[in-house]
Amino acid sequence: MNDLLFYGSIIVGVYIVMRFSGKLMSKLIGLVLFLIVAFAAAYILGFGPFKPNFTDINKIEENFCQGENKDQDICDCIVQPLKATYLNKFNSEELKALNEDKWESAYVLYKATNLIKYESNNCLNNKGKEDGWNKFIKALFPDEIKDLKDQFGSILENKKDRKEALDEKFED
Repeated sequence: MNDLLFYGSIIVGVYIVMRFSGKLMSKLIGLVLFLIVAFAAAYILGFGPFKPNFTDINKIEENFCQGENKDQDICDCIVQPLKATYLNKFNSEELKALNEDKWESAYVLYKATNLIKYESNNCLNNKGKEDGWNKFIKALFPDEIKDLKDQFGSILENKKDRKEALDEKFED
């Protein structure tokens, strides 16, 4: 919803620049300046293509293990095993490259969470937090992402070699 409002305000801003500018050259300069400001604002505020990678394991750790929204049970039972899985499967250069590609990162998160799900649920049940896994998933994935699980394979289809390499990391 915020993205829609943001892009709508860009359209209104372009209209205002074009409507009240007199000459063609001033219209072009005004339009270029307005678009630069709009994209700078999108970058600073994290809108559109500049949204942060929510599947970065360090950001996940920050969200659930530190700060005001800290949930120690989710941190101990889900995030720490998830981070251990990442560190076990990837070296630091691979993790850095992985976090730059949001779709590959989301695919690896999907594979890693499937790997730890059973043990994490047992840990949460032992701590009396039966709803912990659902709480983690709902807090992790943004609202606008629907049916992401079904999209993982098709998005990486054009990167078939990379997808197979990621799949091999999770085969035991």
